[in-house]
Amino acid sequence: MPDSLLMPEPCNGKTYTLFGNRKDSDFYFREVERLVDLLLREHSDPLVLLFMLRRAGRVRHYHGSALFGRKSGPDENFLSVIRESLSPFTTAADDHLRSLSILKRFDRVLGMGERQYHLFMLEAALTNRIFKKEFLESDIRLAFLPHCLRDLSRQCKAAEDGIDYVCRRCSKNCFIRHTTDLLKDHRVEAYIWRTANLGKLFSKLKKDGRRPGVLGIACIPELVRGMRMCTRHGIPVVGLPLNANRCARWMGTFHDNSINMTELEKLLVPDTPVR
Repeated sequence: MPDSLLMPEPCNGKTYTLFGNRKDSDFYFREVERLVDLLLREHSDPLVLLFMLRRAGRVRHYHGSALFGRKSGPDENFLSVIRESLSPFTTAADDHLRSLSILKRFDRVLGMGERQYHLFMLEAALTNRIFKKEFLESDIRLAFLPHCLRDLSRQCKAAEDGIDYVCRRCSKNCFIRHTTDLLKDHRVEAYIWRTANLGKLFSKLKKDGRRPGVLGIACIPELVRGMRMCTRHGIPVVGLPLNANRCARWMGTFHDNSINMTELEKLLVPDTPVR
């Protein structure tokens, strides 16, 4: 794999970048995991905590009581910890929100505020913790990759094959190609999500007696929406956020994007028990 894919250059998105002010996105993942650990000290039941994060994330501005269910106490202090830890990754979020028309501010994806991004970051990491083991034990593991992760310097030759489009390995400098190769090594079927109706697909697989698991890669808003959809269907899901949101929906045209390949591989192997 080219070094440029193992160690991609920092990039900025329309609302967030997992690089923050650093040369890689490793620190982001360490910070999010640390915050999830802190949250789980307050709520030992991960599923209850997941529900609370989702409830708090419905509004752009929330108070600690929305997360912890209390009117006062350490919750507001914890919100300060969240802001201090995650704000370096979302410096453009509120500027983007202010730039939107009144109508677009009601768009659940485009109209997310900075604090919602922070909650979505935590929700994605917590969802991974809850469902990773079940995902790895699924009868069939499917991955859905974003088309914006392709090599933009050449024409993509991906073609429809069964469930959705699949990579034809036409470029050596393509995240989709190398992600697909990595997933194949771990017995995960990779598709570029363009046409598949996931709800119908899940129903069909279940009807056939198969237990599917899903891995998703997307920008943070779309990733969390997709993970929620999978859990509504009873599908164990894990996900990896793009390093930034740089597709045409956000920026008017496509810009090169990247993912943290090391973090992706962590989702594909069992956790090492703590001794």
